[in-house]
Amino acid sequence: MRQTIFGLAVNIVQSLASSPAHGEMDSSVLQRSLQKLQTKEMVAYFGLTLTGSSTDLARGEDESFLTNVEEITKFLSEVLDAGATSVGESK
Repeated sequence: MRQTIFGLAVNIVQSLASSPAHGEMDSSVLQRSLQKLQTKEMVAYFGLTLTGSSTDLARGEDESFLTNVEEITKFLSEVLDAGATSVGESK
């Protein structure tokens, strides 16, 4: 389940980052968000770990669930703001 949610997040951010910018979309923030999503720290927030040099994921430790949810929520909020075509649509 965690791998599926992480995969969906990657696909959504990648789709937004690769689409042509419309309105107030900030493609540079979306590109940085995509890079950030693929860091070990962000992967750990989803309760997963990177294995080796590949993008395979393995179940990680459940250390601080609420902190992880908060960090994921902040990240997705930034993506929502950057991907909205107008400020009013992101709220």
